[in-house]
Amino acid sequence: MRSDGRTVGQSGALRKRLALAGAVVLLSFSPTVRLSAQAVDRTKPPTLPPPPALKLPAVQVDTLPNGLTVAVVEMHKVPLVDVQVLVDAGAARDPADLAGLATFTATMLQQGAGRRGALEIADEVAFLGGQLGTAASYDAATVTLHVPKRRLSRALDLLADVVLGDCVRALSSIRTSPQRHRRLDQRSHAGSRRGILRGELQGEWRPHSGGG
Repeated sequence: MRSDGRTVGQSGALRKRLALAGAVVLLSFSPTVRLSAQAVDRTKPPTLPPPPALKLPAVQVDTLPNGLTVAVVEMHKVPLVDVQVLVDAGAARDPADLAGLATFTATMLQQGAGRRGALEIADEVAFLGGQLGTAASYDAATVTLHVPKRRLSRALDLLADVVLGDCVRALSSIRTSPQRHRRLDQRSHAGSRRGILRGELQGEWRPHSGGG
């Protein structure tokens, strides 16, 4: 027998063919497995199991010395904290001659407040890995904060600055930016239109306090 590379290659190919042929023979002699189809009664709907019990987390409500009501819902599956500040300052509280004031004010909260300007607020929110949002509906104004638990203390300091700080820096930036002024003006008019439309549908549009 020749021991050159060609002979060795042919021998390897022959062994592969024999192994494949043996596998085919084994499959041809193996018993056929038949799967019996499950009978389905389509004349009536299937029987459903009872729904799982609904378990809602407890809501803990407390009032701080300054009169602020705090509601806490604990969920410890993920290390995240969501905070929502709800203020009775929606479009329903807008004076008749300042329609859109609530929307304008809510938008301004992120444009510079207290010790921070608009860019400083945005940079700090990004550094904390959180999300900050402000909005005004017909009934209320809201400030929302979503942040990792380990950054909560610093995030609350930022939230307090946005909610309680003055907006002098924001007003200054608007005066120097006509484009921003137009954008905020459009949002204010949008809030005014929503209030007027609701008034047309529900009767005379006036604040909940009963004022005209």
